[in-house]
Amino acid sequence: ATCHTPPFFSAQFATEEEAATTLFGVEEGIFSGVKQRKGVIEEAQGGILFLDETHNLPARLQKSLLRVIENGESKRIGGVIPRASSVRFILASNVADDTAGLVHDLFARLRVVRIPSLKERSADIPSIFSAVLSDMGAARGIDCAPLMSHMGGDHMEALCLDGFEKDNVRGLIDVADRILSGIESGAAADAAVDDVFRGRFR
Repeated sequence: ATCHTPPFFSAQFATEEEAATTLFGVEEGIFSGVKQRKGVIEEAQGGILFLDETHNLPARLQKSLLRVIENGESKRIGGVIPRASSVRFILASNVADDTAGLVHDLFARLRVVRIPSLKERSADIPSIFSAVLSDMGAARGIDCAPLMSHMGGDHMEALCLDGFEKDNVRGLIDVADRILSGIESGAAADAAVDDVFRGRFR
């Protein structure tokens, strides 16, 4: 089955109420002016939900998330009847200490996989960047073939030498976004690429 929620969902929220209603949904009238709506867990029924920066979730909501994982049921905020939840969760955290910010019981329930930073696997950067650029271009209706044909060894070497130690994959996303924004502004493929690379990789 496929998941109808965004593949990337960050757990950064202004308030615990916002986090709870976004994750679990809410019944109408539970908060002033709030209408009934599904949460991303309910939207992901039968698919996969990638929850990034899980350590930012309040401990109470992490425990609620653990109950969904263990029992296969979730309830909207203000709801009474549990709803069956068949969702595969991928939880991510970018803190150095795997347990930092995570409730112990939730962490103990997870199968932990450490993914090395781009700095530790710079040889993978060109292929990851190509995939990021292609996906973002397709989503924006831009043919990335001319872009990729213009990007040669010098461009890829610049990406590898940068390493993106501070921003990791988000750095690649930023480079791709800047190139595509140049295309959307009317620049030719080669000009859009060269302008971004001259600006960031001097």
